[in-house]
Amino acid sequence: MFTTIVVGTDGSATAGAAMALAVQIARESGGTLHLVVGVKAPTSVSVPAAGVHVVDPSFGTHKSHAAQRMLEELAAGVEGIDVEIHTAVGDPADVIVRRADEIGADLIVVGTPVYRGSYTGAFKHVFDLVRHDRLQGTPVILTATGGSLSHALVTEHQLRPLFGFFGAFTLPTTPYAIESDFQNYVLVSGAISQRVALAANEAIEALRPRVRPPRSERALVSAEVLPEGASQISSKLIF
Repeated sequence: MFTTIVVGTDGSATAGAAMALAVQIARESGGTLHLVVGVKAPTSVSVPAAGVHVVDPSFGTHKSHAAQRMLEELAAGVEGIDVEIHTAVGDPADVIVRRADEIGADLIVVGTPVYRGSYTGAFKHVFDLVRHDRLQGTPVILTATGGSLSHALVTEHQLRPLFGFFGAFTLPTTPYAIESDFQNYVLVSGAISQRVALAANEAIEALRPRVRPPRSERALVSAEVLPEGASQISSKLIF
């Protein structure tokens, strides 16, 4: 069903939750998991009055190497599926969006830690880079992590309206996890794992090809069974 699954990660617990869901989907569908990290460009210091502009290229190199090592460790911990890793210099949000666009992702899995009862500014920045019509009809799985169960509805009150703006198809099950659901950034909660599996199944069903019967075999609905007044529009409907 899914041949390619892209997950952006920074090694955080929230990214770990999204990765756990992606791994579950990859195992059930036989797809390849792509782990992506964006490394910001080397920083520079400018002092115009003194005519000084200094760039330390080694800083970006060190960060790239650290990101590569992190991805290699994450990939080594995943068994039973193919994993590819990608690092690129640039804004992390832009790197993730660009990679997903290059591959042509059919499904999006998003996750955010809760900050002041909503998603973080960094999370919003990712989708500031997405055209308003780019996700039209795209299935999206919503996930979040928080400090307590008090924010468990953040996926419904904050994330679902955001993706409604994009016209995306958000799936019903939205895994939400707290710190005690993880050990060493690995999901260990049985209840949350069940919700992850349920969300994965919903995603597979959402993208399963629908085979419709020939038009001649589809049911015809007579005007007699339509609400009063509907017959003024059409005498029959074809499903």
